[in-house]
Amino acid sequence: IVDLYQKLLNDNVLESDDFYVFNATTTNTNNKPSQPYEEWFAQRYKSDEWNFNMHYVSAWSESARLSFLRGLNHAGFGQALATIGTELELNSLTCFHVSYMGVSQCENSMMHTDVYATDYKGFNIIFPIMVVPGSKEELDIQAYDANVVTSVNY
Repeated sequence: IVDLYQKLLNDNVLESDDFYVFNATTTNTNNKPSQPYEEWFAQRYKSDEWNFNMHYVSAWSESARLSFLRGLNHAGFGQALATIGTELELNSLTCFHVSYMGVSQCENSMMHTDVYATDYKGFNIIFPIMVVPGSKEELDIQAYDANVVTSVNY
């Protein structure tokens, strides 16, 4: 994924709002390609409108989506979700959409909401895979009190 983002962010392979679907294979315990092939898509999101080079990479096929979820679970994300559910007193959680997000250039942040009308039961979970050492905080998180904004490096 890091190699893919090096190409997407440095080589400008996509124009604003363009996307492409590509195949990826994983290997099984015998170091042979697994089946079925996993289809993924990459999208350069609103880069002209918002003056940044954000790209999303997400599962396109069901096999890719399941592989992504299995990988998250293997990394301990299932335990994180169980803890969130317990703390928020939820009976169940649904993972609606998972994706990678990469940005290497951004002029300024734009405060917005991705999830609406869920009675505060829908939310994004964002965590870094790779952070540039010494970079400044790039993600602004606003509290219910609009005067409280915390910036984090992600």
